[in-house]
Parts: sequence; structure tokens; C-alpha cells
Amino acid sequence: MRFKRSPSRLPNQARNQPPYLSTLVAALAAVALLAACANGNDDLDSQDHERLKEAHTHNMLLHQEYRAALESVANLCLENAGFIENGQEYFRPDIWEDRDESWVFSQFSAPDPHIGYPSAHLHENTGNELDDLPEEESQALHDAAYGTGEPAEITLRDGSTVEWSAGGCRGEATAAIHDGDPEKYYLMQAQATGQVDRSWDKGTDVLQAREIWADCMEEAGFPHLERPTDVVGEVMHINMHIFSAAHLDHEGHEGHEGHEGHHHGENDLVEEFKEREHHVVQADISCHEEADLERIQTEAYWDHFLPQMAEHEPEVFAFTEYAETIIERAQEILRAGELP
Repeated sequence: MRFKRSPSRLPNQARNQPPYLSTLVAALAAVALLAACANGNDDLDSQDHERLKEAHTHNMLLHQEYRAALESVANLCLENAGFIENGQEYFRPDIWEDRDESWVFSQFSAPDPHIGYPSAHLHENTGNELDDLPEEESQALHDAAYGTGEPAEITLRDGSTVEWSAGGCRGEATAAIHDGDPEKYYLMQAQATGQVDRSWDKGTDVLQAREIWADCMEEAGFPHLERPTDVVGEVMHINMHIFSAAHLDHEGHEGHEGHEGHHHGENDLVEEFKEREHHVVQADISCHEEADLERIQTEAYWDHFLPQMAEHEPEVFAFTEYAETIIERAQEILRAGELP
């Protein structure tokens, strides 16, 4: 893998942080799809299908590697500014190795059981000292990381938008790895992965299958999980409880050597949350099977995205080379140890 420096999870990272491409607002690109059909993209042969699927998956994975690179450079900026030192690692680039198309589908459904849920990639540690900062210091660090202004934004031809952080170290990192022109990357990424129109899951088949899934999950004791993607958030939420309980257990153990009874309760709490995690994961897998959700979503996904990708085929393959160039530029910055 390319990375020499692992990025750190910043405190309150979810708060006020502009998403990368999650702000792509779904809108129907009817004209584009009609044009694609008129050009015969609905009659792509199986060889074209596989070629575009492979490129789509590779580009999606490249974008995740890009996000890791951006986080690494932003973290370097914060380290050099004296805000953090040896921050806790929260992203392992090696987890993106050997991923096939099933990883891509984990983004619109529950994570594939063969890949593992988010907990499989969490590090065992004894806490994040950054989260323990006083509120004033935590806010100062947050502002240094993301700035206090509005994110940069571009509008795609169908009216959907793409946002990225333009302030703080995140903004400096974005400008540095893109040589001052991040718009080109985000436009190409949207076209190269079919993200201009993300309405693939609005069809009757998908909606009916998800309704069956939701009824199944309700019977399993999870009525609040209305969509398959909700399971990802549920598991991450449970993992935060596991992390907190383990942190408390460590503190209690360090401060009370020999008092095994003190941290026994915390261990029980960890096990309780792990059991709940196992329950929701197993229920999700069973309900996917009952609703035949994986097959239905997969077919709908490709039926929707392949025509878009065929329409933008030059961008699909040009993006691969361009993204690798951006990632290598980030690596050069990390090797140099400072932003230009």
C-alpha cells in the first residue's frame, strides 16, 4: 500500500464536517439516460458489462484511497501546526486491499458478511486522548482542521451538488494534493462512477424488497431500522459503546491494580454490547436472504449505472489514471513531511 503515515481521527469529526461526496443530491438524469439508450448502451454485451463493472469498482476503491490520502495530508498539516502529536490511527489503508465488487454493494446495503462489519476494522486501543480535551481546546482543534467558513461546492449538470472542505488544514490539504484544482477531480469522479444520478434504488422491486427486509428486522427486535443502510449506523453506534466500555475498563484496571471486581462489570458491559452487535448482524443477514435483497439491489444497481458509465466511458478510464496521480502527489507530500 502507498501510505507511510496513517491519519488520525480528529475529535468531533462528524460535527459540522462537510462530507466528501455524500452530498451528491440524487436527481433524475432522464435526458442522459434517454441519450444513453439511444446510443445503444442498453444493449451492451456481457464483455462490456464486465469491463465497466470492473472499472466502476476500481474507481470506487480509488476514491476511498484518495480519502485516506487526503486525511493523511490534513493530519500532517495539523501535526506541523502543533495541534496533534502521534494521533490515534483510525483508518487502515490495508483494509482496501483485495476488495471486489461486493465491497461496493456494502455501501448501499449492509456490509457483506464475508468482508465483515465495521467492528472488524476497529483498532483495539485504550482511548482517544483527543476526545478528552476541554471543549475550548477541542473547538480550536476542530476549527484548525476544518476552518469556520462554508465548504466549497460545485453543481453538476443535473442539479446535484458536490461539496468539500475548503478551510483549515483539510482545505490546505485539498488544495495541495489537487494543485489548486479540486473541481476537476470531483467532476471526473462523479462521471466515472455514475454518481451524477443516484436514483437506482427508487424502483418498485427494490422498494418492495426493502419493505420485506424491514418487516423481518422488526420481528427480530429492530423496528427502528427502516433501511438496510441503517444497520451500518447501528453497528457503528454499538461499537462506540464497546469502545467506551473498554476505555472505562482500562482506566479502572490501571487505577485499581489488584481490584479485579472493579473492572469485571465493565467487561460484562463490553460483552453485552458485543452480543447485541452479533444479534443485529445475524438478523440482517437472515433478513437479506428472506427478501432476496442482495440479488434485487445488485441487478437494479447495475441496470441504472451501466448506461451512465457507457455514456461517460472516456471519463471512466481517464479517472483511474488521474486519481492515481493525485494519490501519488499526496504520498510525495507525506514523504517530504510538509505541505508545499
